[in-house]
Amino acid sequence: MNAGPSWALVRKDIMEALRRGGLHIAVANAGRGTFSTILDHPLEEWLAILDLCLTGVFLTVQQSAKVMCDGGSIITISSLNGTQPAAGMGAYCTAKAGVIMLTQVAAMELGDRGIRVSVLCPQSVQTGMTTPGPSAARVDGVLQAPEVARMVLEAMEAERFLILSHPQVHDYMQRKASNAERWLTGMRRLRDRIYGGQG
Repeated sequence: MNAGPSWALVRKDIMEALRRGGLHIAVANAGRGTFSTILDHPLEEWLAILDLCLTGVFLTVQQSAKVMCDGGSIITISSLNGTQPAAGMGAYCTAKAGVIMLTQVAAMELGDRGIRVSVLCPQSVQTGMTTPGPSAARVDGVLQAPEVARMVLEAMEAERFLILSHPQVHDYMQRKASNAERWLTGMRRLRDRIYGGQG
């Protein structure tokens, strides 16, 4: 995502198009990651992932909210990894955790206009980016995209802030909040069980 002159021109065109038809729903979705430990992660790659996954979502929320009709809805897409770490995915996890906090701030700031802001934290969903092989994200099953879309629509109707594709994620979040040290030990054990002690 380029914040320079080219982005300014694109933003101008987007805002003009939105003004003509009005905007009632916006979905801020961006994701890309690479596997690299913190010690080995190239800075350029770190910045590129945060730029896409976090700054891209920020710009989408910001520019959408400027032209959105009062009473509209904004959905941001975070991830299970916004709530739970994964070894070797420091940049992605950091960006997706940032998306959750950004969405909380947006919900506070835009609520006076009646704009509902929610965050989806999917665990494992079958998409073009889904890769084969062992993954801690798949321990609770893999959902199809239409199933998750239905969950999002139901959550919008209920005006829920946090949308979880897998109910187990709520349990993981509660364990983390109740005893962070014990939870971290459990995460290391899960990593070793899934990946054979690598990472």
